[in-house]
Amino acid sequence: MEYDRRVEKLNSFLERTKRWIFKEDPPERDFVIVTYDRLNQEHGTGVYLSNLTRHSKNFITLTDIEEVRTNRILSVPYYAEDAIKAIRLKKETGAALVTYIMDDQNINGGNIPDDLMREMAEKCDFRLCISKEMCKAYESKYGLDFHYLPPLVKASSIKRENDFSPEIWQSSVSKNKGVLLGNIWNLDWLDRFTELTRELGVEIDLYTGQKIDDEKALELRNSGIYHHGHKSDEDLMEILRVSPYGIVLTQFDENDKKRDLLFSLSSKLTHMVASANLPIIAVGHRQSSNSMFVERMGVGLHSAYDAMELRDCIKDMMEYSSQERFRRNAFFIGAQMNDEYHCVFSNTKKTALEWIWRSCESGNPG
Repeated sequence: MEYDRRVEKLNSFLERTKRWIFKEDPPERDFVIVTYDRLNQEHGTGVYLSNLTRHSKNFITLTDIEEVRTNRILSVPYYAEDAIKAIRLKKETGAALVTYIMDDQNINGGNIPDDLMREMAEKCDFRLCISKEMCKAYESKYGLDFHYLPPLVKASSIKRENDFSPEIWQSSVSKNKGVLLGNIWNLDWLDRFTELTRELGVEIDLYTGQKIDDEKALELRNSGIYHHGHKSDEDLMEILRVSPYGIVLTQFDENDKKRDLLFSLSSKLTHMVASANLPIIAVGHRQSSNSMFVERMGVGLHSAYDAMELRDCIKDMMEYSSQERFRRNAFFIGAQMNDEYHCVFSNTKKTALEWIWRSCESGNPG
């Protein structure tokens, strides 16, 4: 992978050198994404941006400063350098600038200082945040509008029919195994959750591409958590649709060392809701965006890292009335999460990326 990146940088350098020697202008791009890493399947932001742009061809991801022509810029900042590049590119091209904050690296995280964040926010033509809590916090701090755009889900993964029935209820609860999906943002949370599953005798299937060594996998298995590694979206969809509930782990409390994730909204959470209408138990801090989403949308329950509270949540989750209510709400919410028919704000058929650019042009979401 490191070799591939070096080759890519070398090719980019040669291309710029060729343009300088022959006085060629760089090709004009429909848009440029300014972010800290390439679009790939190795991290949540990369996966989400790959899906968001999958119908677009004439764009580049700018991880290094280079000459470029474009009329539109999408900035997804994580480091100060990302904000600096976006500001510089807007100045050099005069392009419209949209900033989409997926990771809070200013209020709770420390990568982007206040003066730089303010400069970027003020120079933006349109500002987005991935959770409602993040929007509220940034609006309060900077006195500017930040609009809500949650992690949307590929159209092909959206569950098209609310087919829940007593038979499906019996089949799913008889498995008596929850599902934990995706990379664990803080392994301390997994360690604490492992203590709970061991105490309660609860069994959980863990599907993640995150590296877990044999010793850790054995420890998890002895605590009722079975590590299955990475699965394709298609395979996961089938697994999720016959499972009784999903688990999302969040912060311990407001003093958690991963406080910068307090306002983050997991793309795996919206994927479970939209692709499988799966009821969710959010474990951890009640004020985290993941917990707030689950309770606000009526798609599941919240539990602290407490054995008795988690036991009561699981017991409630297995009831037919709970499953029916949560899955019905998830079906309705999931339809709005379709990235090819984005209607969180509007019933007009637009892809999520079209929605972003048209909102930028008008200055208002829609």
